[in-house]
Amino acid sequence: MTSDGGRARDEQSVFTSTTVADVLRLANRPAPVKGYFRCPAHADSGRKNAHVSRDGRAWYCHRCNARGGVAELVIAFGHARDRAGAARWLEARRAVR
Repeated sequence: MTSDGGRARDEQSVFTSTTVADVLRLANRPAPVKGYFRCPAHADSGRKNAHVSRDGRAWYCHRCNARGGVAELVIAFGHARDRAGAARWLEARRAVR
């Protein structure tokens, strides 16, 4: 049985080994263009307002100020309610591909 600390380490390893581009691909969303993609946190008429960080592991929307790492992006897309759910969603999608 995994302890809570072990579970947290497992979740963190999923997040550190995943990029924003990976989440977009797994969620069947268009890849970033010049580092920008459509923000999942607001309706934007197709504009690409969200930007991927240089290391590819974080994002920020210049319109609505939504931001976060890969877990928060999975949550913003509505695929999970919390970090644990985001880790499960990522692991399940990776197993299929």
